[in-house]
Amino acid sequence: MMMFGNVTFIMLDLVVFLVLVAYFANRGLGNMSQSLRQLAIFLLDKAPVGLVDLFDKGEGKGARNWMMLGGLWFCIAATLGFLQTWLRYDPTALDSLSSVGWSYNADALAQVTDMVLVWGGFGMVLIGAGLVIQSRAAGAALASEANATLVAFGWSVLILVNILISIFIDVGRFEQALFNLIFAALAGALLLNHLLTLGERGEGQPIEIPSWMLILGHTALVWGLLANAFGHFTSNTQLEWISSSVVSGWFPLSLALAVMTYSVAKASGSPIWSRNLSMAMLLLFVAITPFGVSASSSASGLWVTIGAIGITVGLFPLLAASTNTIATLKGRWDCLVEEPAATCSAAVALLLPIFAVGAFFTALDTFAGIGSLADVHTTVNQGFFWVIGGLLVVATLSQLLPLTVGRELSSRSKARWAFWLVLFGGLGWTITSLMGDFAQMALDDAGVEGSVAGFRLTASVFLYGSLMGFFIAMHNATETVFSGTPTDSGDAYAGAGAPAGYRLVAGTTTIRQLLGQGLGIDSEIIVGGEEPVATTAMAAPSGDEFAPELIKFAAYLAESGKDVFEVFNEMDTNQDQVIDSAEFRIGMSQMGVAELSHEEAEALLNSFDISGDGNIDLPELDILLMRIHNAAGDADDGDGETTEAAPVAQISTPSDEEFAPELVMFAEYLAESGKNVFEIFSEMDLNKDLVIDAFEFREGLSAMEIADLAPWDVESLMKSVDLSGDGKIDLPELDILIMRINNAAAAGADAGTDEEE
Repeated sequence: MMMFGNVTFIMLDLVVFLVLVAYFANRGLGNMSQSLRQLAIFLLDKAPVGLVDLFDKGEGKGARNWMMLGGLWFCIAATLGFLQTWLRYDPTALDSLSSVGWSYNADALAQVTDMVLVWGGFGMVLIGAGLVIQSRAAGAALASEANATLVAFGWSVLILVNILISIFIDVGRFEQALFNLIFAALAGALLLNHLLTLGERGEGQPIEIPSWMLILGHTALVWGLLANAFGHFTSNTQLEWISSSVVSGWFPLSLALAVMTYSVAKASGSPIWSRNLSMAMLLLFVAITPFGVSASSSASGLWVTIGAIGITVGLFPLLAASTNTIATLKGRWDCLVEEPAATCSAAVALLLPIFAVGAFFTALDTFAGIGSLADVHTTVNQGFFWVIGGLLVVATLSQLLPLTVGRELSSRSKARWAFWLVLFGGLGWTITSLMGDFAQMALDDAGVEGSVAGFRLTASVFLYGSLMGFFIAMHNATETVFSGTPTDSGDAYAGAGAPAGYRLVAGTTTIRQLLGQGLGIDSEIIVGGEEPVATTAMAAPSGDEFAPELIKFAAYLAESGKDVFEVFNEMDTNQDQVIDSAEFRIGMSQMGVAELSHEEAEALLNSFDISGDGNIDLPELDILLMRIHNAAGDADDGDGETTEAAPVAQISTPSDEEFAPELVMFAEYLAESGKNVFEIFSEMDLNKDLVIDAFEFREGLSAMEIADLAPWDVESLMKSVDLSGDGKIDLPELDILIMRINNAAAAGADAGTDEEE
């Protein structure tokens, strides 16, 4: 019972520490916040005196240096891993180095490889990625770029010293405790930098889950390193075991989950799918992760039961993160082809549950002290870093590093090659090594002498492929940093997390517009009200007032005889299916409509940018023209006088006067059913990917008893509705169709009335 009480006190101490940091990170320190903030920034920028001034304070320099140094360490780790695996096949391969005083020590090489892999390669790259994510979550620059760079170099020097010392002496628990104290000081500076950066977020702005993962992960790292050193000096084995599990489990997994979810959300342009699943990721900090579990010194009785429950709970945040990531990609699978980082993160989401389940069963055996699967557990842990860690490193170097330095990725082809080499190399190493471990277990159980060296040889070949992948990724990253094409596109942390709340102000909107603004399924919609909340106000542009330039633009389209498609394609000079402010300004000038400044063009474009992404797509342009036309018609009806309305360009197929009978019947069904467009759209969108394909359109028309069409007839009908030409119908396109049919019907009714009069 005394042992259990000791463990309870340790866990309570850890939970209280995490809760306090989380509370003050969210609420601040009241009236003392500003004074303490200035003091903390002063310490980061000036300490150590003179040394920190040697480093560049430019925006993004800190994160860049972490990622570049980490990439270098990962290449070194892969080289050491290859040598370690090869020497398990042939221990005499490097005997020639004995002439210079070096002899092969399997335990020492394994220790160095793990240090470089976890703390150098994986740790440093993802720490740098975390700095990028945090600064964009807060919408502000990192609190101290120079200090971040200083800590990065200090971290690398500490790893190098650890390696050099291990060559000449055996690094025991005492030496490791001293290293942990120094690492804790560096991690404390990182945590402070994160907290100060997070403090720059807008007033009332909620903290997104990736930011929480980073804050709590760094907090756990600081506590774990200090507790581990304290546990050694006080001979508290329970404290040492718990702190080791925190350092080797909570910290790397918190970084991995934060980077995975952010990378996918950014690449897909979609908000993280479920806030509830995101919250489930926080269970990581009340569980024992299945990775990095070592044998407990008191594995008996109640402690074994509690540990087994904790390891089981540790599966939930990993499964929740994987599910959330895959669901976020739903309907955005094209980004897997376009963005290598999205491909890497999607592969991580698919493979993480497999590694987690494998680590779970082997961790239970190791924790209970049975030890029969100890070698298997070690292989699964290393496989996690070679595969999951390696893919996240490739994703970071191909997505977040270019974002940090403001340059385009040098070569997507190289990034894809790195992905495939790391994926198959890491998986091949893991599977082959596991086969060797199980074969060795079978030989030992049978009491038969035999060799499994062939498995080690094959595993080393696979890991050599991963090594080549890491070198390609690092070469690509270096080219990106020093010779990549500059880009001035500022990128905030938009789309990676759904806003906590939105306030609707005067005007009209649609569900599609709300989704386009980044709302998720758990976002709270606030209608009216006076209390300020952390929201983004959104109102549809008024249909009664239009800038003169927009009216002249509508008139130009009608007078030129061109349709909306032609003019849109002329203005879309880079053919990316959207018109940005620069293209809009140039287009307005070439058409002779108006000579606009950059600011005027941007303001004008934002006035009818429904999705709020800073660009205009074809449906938005068509909606603008229809609203100008409708506003002109309403003005005629209101004063009873005939006024000259700006002519509006028409979309050529189908014309406003001619619609397929099935489409007219569809509009009539909508009116008679009492349902709105969104309800009908949701019913037809069977797979809930926010678009209707030909199969769904055919099934929908059949279910409404409008028509049973052959596939080729459906495709022809789809083309008459599909404005973007992507072969699918989204909500704005369906809304436009219904609006145009209703307008044509109303115009026909008015014409009939005029003839009777």
